[in-house]
Amino acid sequence: MDTATDFSRVDLLLYLTERLESGTQAGIQDALALATRMLQMKFGIISKVVGDDYLVERVAPADGELQQGQRFSLGQTFCCNTLKANDVVSISDADTEAWRGHPCYTELGVGSYIGVPLRVGGRARGTLNFSGPTAREEPWADSDRQLVRLLGHWVEAALEQEELRRQVNTIVGALADSNRDLRGSRRAREALLAALPDPILVLDRAGRCVRCQLPPDAPLKRSAVEQQPLDHFLPPDAAARLRDAARRASGTGKLEVTELVLPWGDGDRVFEARVAPVDADDGSGQVTVVVLRDLTDREEARRLALQQRDLQHANDRLRAANEELETFAYAASHDLKTPLRALSSISTWIDEELRGAGEPQLQTYLGMMRDRVDLLVRLVDGLLAYSRIGREEAAIERIETRTLVAEIVGLLAPPAGFCVEADAGLPVLQTARPPLERVLANAIANAVHHHDHGTGLIRVTATTRGHLVEFRVADDGPGVPEEFRQQAFGVFKRLRRNDRGPGTGLGLALIRKTVESLGGTTWLEPNRPRGTVLVFTWPIRWPKGQVGSSL
Repeated sequence: MDTATDFSRVDLLLYLTERLESGTQAGIQDALALATRMLQMKFGIISKVVGDDYLVERVAPADGELQQGQRFSLGQTFCCNTLKANDVVSISDADTEAWRGHPCYTELGVGSYIGVPLRVGGRARGTLNFSGPTAREEPWADSDRQLVRLLGHWVEAALEQEELRRQVNTIVGALADSNRDLRGSRRAREALLAALPDPILVLDRAGRCVRCQLPPDAPLKRSAVEQQPLDHFLPPDAAARLRDAARRASGTGKLEVTELVLPWGDGDRVFEARVAPVDADDGSGQVTVVVLRDLTDREEARRLALQQRDLQHANDRLRAANEELETFAYAASHDLKTPLRALSSISTWIDEELRGAGEPQLQTYLGMMRDRVDLLVRLVDGLLAYSRIGREEAAIERIETRTLVAEIVGLLAPPAGFCVEADAGLPVLQTARPPLERVLANAIANAVHHHDHGTGLIRVTATTRGHLVEFRVADDGPGVPEEFRQQAFGVFKRLRRNDRGPGTGLGLALIRKTVESLGGTTWLEPNRPRGTVLVFTWPIRWPKGQVGSSL
């Protein structure tokens, strides 16, 4: 497989989990290269901390300017921060106030980074990290951090398995050499067994444990294991599986591998049992050495990967259903406009025919009918706009948002008693005009419509926060109680039961859907001393893949 584009992220994790059975250096290097390309970063590194140094233990690409074996001062790297955080650290753009003075940016030229600590044998070993010389076009998402966290679990398991193979080979080789050349070196063998952090059992031909090495957190003590058959200290299923593996290993003279579920601490844990036959110290025949390696973290990573795949499938189905619903809403709204406009025209003609006929009550009813038809037309227009969000095409242009606010106020023509102030610091953006215009227009119109006085002040301000601009539209109206602030964004939601105004109940819903389609958020805050602040975030850079981004 040549390119990471052949994988989805979930497929990558499942593929790597299957590859864990090989556990070779080539397998780890292949995994590192795939992940580096998938994350679209220049370098992927598995580092090792040696004293105060940062050692590049593995790197992808292997033939690039960064080479295996290079060393840096640990404090000079972002990995120092990753190890201190003991969690994923992600930096989309190092040229920000938080990271601008860091030596990894100023001296090593790293402009973007994501990394996770690696722990092997319960101890911090180094990091898995991906970096590049420039800022990312898109900020790191939670899915990126989760992917790197799961990749870290996989690398930990692969490194532990690699180390276990090396240790088992060392033990088996040492035991074989000892039987051939150093019959009296039992003490050396015991030292080798004691050096391993994993549980180790030595079984005789009858399946009795003649010696063992147990870690401090093992639920059983040595006295309860040694000189006992497997059934006395293992669950029946685990004992049977281990006996079968020992029988096969003795028959073939080769390493056998099986998995066991054992009670450990507060619950069950999954162990890999590696079973190898060796000659007994006293020359009486063969014994079987069993090394147990805890695989629970690897299995948990696999389970999370499967859950993420199922969630992705569910999201795909939900997305398809939403698209179908939006298509229906668009078609229904479009088809309703023609008869509604015809009904409005007919009511106008009847009004003109009856004008002066001395039927004031009938004139009143016709006026009410026209008002209701006009409201229905506005409602259908709102539904049509709601269904188009995220699918409309618009050119990306330079927008002076202060000028845009002034133009919106001119079109809305609020009552004479209302003043709309646009802050002098409103930014200039490269963005699509229609969605931003729709959001600001609905925000201002909503503030005017729901005001409880004949006069009012509405202020539009903005603050840059990282890769987003935070707009704030503040009014001095009656305000929205805290318990209703989330409900206010619902479709057709009116917070005042007797509201008979010209609104459709779609204004805030249109705002939220438009903003969220671009990766932003919306919320309401109280204004002081009275009123409401509508807050929404807008991307400084138009999101890649959005309609209009290539126009």
